[in-house]
Amino acid sequence: MYKSLRAMCDYPSLSVALVMTKELPAFPYIDRWWSEQVTAVIIPSDCFFENSHGCPQLPYPHTQVVHHFLRQKAKVLLQIAVAPSKDVRNFERYRYCIQKLWDEIKKLNVVERAGHRDQNCLQPPLQPLADNLESGVYSVFEMDYVKYERYKVAVKLTLKAKVLERTGEEGPLVLIVVGAGRGPLVTACILALKEVEMSTKNIKLVALEKNPNAVITLTDKKKLEAECPFWSKLEIVSSDMRQNVNLEKQADIMVSELLGSFGDNELSPECLDGAQRLLKEDGVSIPHRSVSYACPVSSTKLWTEAKKLGEKFLETPLVVYIHSAYFPAVQGAQPVFTFEHPNEAVDPAVTSNAHNKRHNEVQF
Repeated sequence: MYKSLRAMCDYPSLSVALVMTKELPAFPYIDRWWSEQVTAVIIPSDCFFENSHGCPQLPYPHTQVVHHFLRQKAKVLLQIAVAPSKDVRNFERYRYCIQKLWDEIKKLNVVERAGHRDQNCLQPPLQPLADNLESGVYSVFEMDYVKYERYKVAVKLTLKAKVLERTGEEGPLVLIVVGAGRGPLVTACILALKEVEMSTKNIKLVALEKNPNAVITLTDKKKLEAECPFWSKLEIVSSDMRQNVNLEKQADIMVSELLGSFGDNELSPECLDGAQRLLKEDGVSIPHRSVSYACPVSSTKLWTEAKKLGEKFLETPLVVYIHSAYFPAVQGAQPVFTFEHPNEAVDPAVTSNAHNKRHNEVQF
């Protein structure tokens, strides 16, 4: 019935208010409403029970449902029979219960806070290879503190392993950051170097970046951080990583953050395959492996937003931090494509990209 009504009213103009029942339907049925534009949840008084203090309280399953819709910015309406005397105190008891539910919602963690403003916001994927990204885009990247902390840990562990492997080998380790941008990955690497107590005598740090605007910012940052020995001796190379880059020595460690929202949509495999010649045969790439996944999703809100952009966008890959959706597949997301770096399938002369042409089929 709702589906037919929604089609008649046209998607953008219709939202719904749900009335809770004392006995809730099974959660797989309720999950379907996560994808709809629910404006309000109406809670009749018979859904409550009195706790040991004589105060109204919702059962735990009802609480979970209300919490979810509150996160989706739905309003809560109380349906209470008002006594002839219009007992306001009775209403306040129920209102206090709902206020308590609101206060119980967990605060957003670091990742959720970073993406909160982008919830359900459709965006075309970036094309950093074709376009030089603007400063504002880099600013958004640099807000992802969790990612750079993980990079620091990965670099730290790799440095420890490489130091043990190099017993008797002369010369400094070479660490290259490809696609360095304005320098957040360089900063993560330097923090890792400090934590493993390495000095500029046993490490050579190189930053490679093709965007001339980012190179200027990175150069300025090097000047500002001149008191740091790692920053002062940082070698900045302005070049496309796929072109012939002249380094004194091949790198022991190559660090990048080229992964797009779909893993390979920003040409990460093609770029890293081209940069592979900068890495020693036993060198380590961070990241070493990436896997893209596919999963069916139902979302009236996202479908409506895509349709507003134009019919062609219903068949266009879009980036979105999904917040209002129903995921019907019991088995969850399935792996589609896997990319590993260094890639043994790469033509040494990098004259062909045939090894990256692939297709796959997954079932749900």
